[in-house]
Amino acid sequence: KSTVPPPPGNVIHYQIGALSQSSDAEKLLSELKKKGFRAFILAPAPGDRNPLFRVQVGPFAEEHEADLVRRQLESAKYKPIVKR
Repeated sequence: KSTVPPPPGNVIHYQIGALSQSSDAEKLLSELKKKGFRAFILAPAPGDRNPLFRVQVGPFAEEHEADLVRRQLESAKYKPIVKR
């Protein structure tokens, strides 16, 4: 049985930080991964007038899974911002 991934519109990510320095984003990414979060960096698009490295956790297709991880992030003193 093959599983079809949900359409991108239904996926939830949490943004943990938007940093101007790649090295700061890498540090935050490493910290999140050490704590067991599925994290990644969205690099700024070429020519972006406000180039920020966005550190995000996810993706989550299920609302309940996203909610659980949001609570874990908050208890680890992060301020997750929902991105859909």
